[in-house]
Amino acid sequence: MAETEFTLFTIFPQTNFKKVVKAFAKADRMGYYDCGVGIYPDSVIVLKQTLGDLPMGTKLFLFSGDPDWFKTSVAFAGLLKCRGETRWIPLQEAFDKGILTDDNTEGIEFEAPQMTENEYMKRYSARNYAFRLLDKRERC
Repeated sequence: MAETEFTLFTIFPQTNFKKVVKAFAKADRMGYYDCGVGIYPDSVIVLKQTLGDLPMGTKLFLFSGDPDWFKTSVAFAGLLKCRGETRWIPLQEAFDKGILTDDNTEGIEFEAPQMTENEYMKRYSARNYAFRLLDKRERC
């Protein structure tokens, strides 16, 4: 088995991000991520400032797993049905391009179930973000 790696995923236009969250939530309810698939969406990150070439307001999933599984059809169990430009950004590339830095990730708890934030971004657990967005409890 390959070593666990992390990568960011986003879609443009960002108006399609809610469809991405719906596909994740449906796959999660089906138990897709619990049955040995080699990828898991850990977090949703919402940028509060432009970072690298990603504009303020960009929403991204942070995935962990086997890099061979970092494909849109696999990541969302084939349930994502929308057009748009998808981007997979390996974590090391995100640091190399200045999208993520030690400064702009300071105070962000990537393992925490609760939302954490700093002046650059908000970070939610993927499940909590989906619950809040789809139940309309909070505008994410």
